[in-house]
Amino acid sequence: MKTKSIFSPEPRSALVSQVYKTLKDALLKGKVCPGERLIEKTLAEELNVSRGVCREALRLLEQEGLVERETHRGVRVTSLTLEQAKELHLIRAMLEILAYSQVAKIITTPERKKFDQIIKNMRKFAEEGNKEQVAELDFEMHRDLVRISQLTRLYTIWSGLFVATKAWLKMVVKYDYDLVSIVDSHEQILRCIDNKDNTKIAYETCKHIFLVGNTWLEERSTWCQDMPFVWSGDGFKNNCCINCINKGETSEHS
Repeated sequence: MKTKSIFSPEPRSALVSQVYKTLKDALLKGKVCPGERLIEKTLAEELNVSRGVCREALRLLEQEGLVERETHRGVRVTSLTLEQAKELHLIRAMLEILAYSQVAKIITTPERKKFDQIIKNMRKFAEEGNKEQVAELDFEMHRDLVRISQLTRLYTIWSGLFVATKAWLKMVVKYDYDLVSIVDSHEQILRCIDNKDNTKIAYETCKHIFLVGNTWLEERSTWCQDMPFVWSGDGFKNNCCINCINKGETSEHS
């Protein structure tokens, strides 16, 4: 009976999976910029695999929304249109409000200290004008807060927004010159988590997502009207008029 050589080439499916994971890791770590073309021939040469293997791996990434195929133009890393950015903001706000409210109940002292260190490092880079590192730590803080919420399905959904979220954060810091205000907004969210105040967590999270940063600020300030609570000029109130968050304080309406 013929035995399989230990030096036999890997099955095609294993190669596709390997290339898929390699490319996905590069995308999630921001090694490839949003909108950048991914050329099969170049990838095949760099990864030492066939173009067919690269084509199948790219097809898997396309199914996840990480890349997009353009007719006669090949494959590009997913970038954000205005409408896509709006959808991202709305989904992020809802998921993160829920996650942070849960984190407020269960966060441990070591976990909290880790976020203090992230803020410290982020402030240092902000003061130095290092936009790339501010964006990286910005993403790290949001990702880790959602992850420690122990809401595994929510984290899975949020994780599906990795590339779009990183693309957005890179856009924000690229065109925003007040990096310190971005750090201050993150710190305010943590204070609300410390106080276990779900109302203020919602307020500060929406304020952070919809109003911090100059990129498309005019458009973003209107997007929160599609949330269960809306911006009322000097605070948030929900569409049902049950609660009004005015400067971070809750008042009841009959």
